[in-house]
Amino acid sequence: MADDIAPAVADKRLRGLLYLAGTAAVFVILAAWALISEANLVAPTFTTQKMFPDLAAQVNDVARLKIVSPDGTFEAVRNADGNWVLPGKAGYPARFESIKRAIVGIAELDLIEAKTARADWHARLNLMPADEGGQGVRYTLEAADGTAIASLVAGKVEQVPSPGADGTIYVRRAGEDQTYLARGFLTVQRTETDWIDKTLFDIAGSRIARADVQPPEGEAYTLARETADAPNFSVSAVPPGRQPAATTIINGLATAISGLTIEDVQAQSALDFSDASRAAFTTFDGLSVVLSIIDHENLFWATIQALHDVGAKPEIVEEAKAINARVAGWAYRLPNYKGAQLRAPQADMLQPLTLQDGSPVPQVSPVPPGGALP
Repeated sequence: MADDIAPAVADKRLRGLLYLAGTAAVFVILAAWALISEANLVAPTFTTQKMFPDLAAQVNDVARLKIVSPDGTFEAVRNADGNWVLPGKAGYPARFESIKRAIVGIAELDLIEAKTARADWHARLNLMPADEGGQGVRYTLEAADGTAIASLVAGKVEQVPSPGADGTIYVRRAGEDQTYLARGFLTVQRTETDWIDKTLFDIAGSRIARADVQPPEGEAYTLARETADAPNFSVSAVPPGRQPAATTIINGLATAISGLTIEDVQAQSALDFSDASRAAFTTFDGLSVVLSIIDHENLFWATIQALHDVGAKPEIVEEAKAINARVAGWAYRLPNYKGAQLRAPQADMLQPLTLQDGSPVPQVSPVPPGGALP
């Protein structure tokens, strides 16, 4: 009987030991968790801060914005008149809203989380600048005397900003290895053409009375309407067997000057416009705008000149002067579709004559001399 009791006691002791070991393990885990929790409570946490705390008070001192990106190196400067221009584009006006958005965007950039400080990891966040072989975009803000006010490298965009909502982007201060995730409204514009002021003038389509077009080949033609209330333009000199094309095509060309935008600019003297086609738009109130257009290396470039009728109202005279002051001496690259539209031959404004049911008018053989039919 004693032999039966011994294994039972041993088994009971073993279970007790296992219970004690398990309880001890639980207490060890709880103690470790407590230590970690306490460490987290006392450990320093990153506090949101401005990337450049003093920049907000210096935004009006910024006179030069330098940009180094994989798509080029360029700068915008504030000239003696206080206007922002692009030296790389022969001093053409920069888009002020883009300049303002960049400077203010940098000044208001909040650092919300510290990331890696390893220089060999910068490339992973696109924080290696382009002049060092990376994909980062470096912005440098300078005072008029060349003193650097702020400089940063902008990298990967985590969330694109939208109207009314900030975005997030990886950044670091130029010359520092520490990187951050930042929140703000900094939009990265990598090419010099992104900074051009691409608006020229605003001529409403409702003002246009006629468009006179001299295409590169073929006869000149006119699209016109008698009153501003007339919804559609007519085509001059429609040949036999043809009729005007769809009104959307004709009206589109006749009002092509309305809302005209550009894609690039250079000095007019850099191109040869001696063999240019022309499109002239005349308004009911006596303003005319003439575009001379060439196809240069499969890109459409145009020069622009404004004229006014003799006896035009003073405001029209001033409008013509303002347009010429803006465009004189410049050649503008037009969107490809717009350049092709402004050089369209008359044939594009016509279509075969059709019957009321839409079928083509049958071709009738001319009556031979003598009046005898075959």
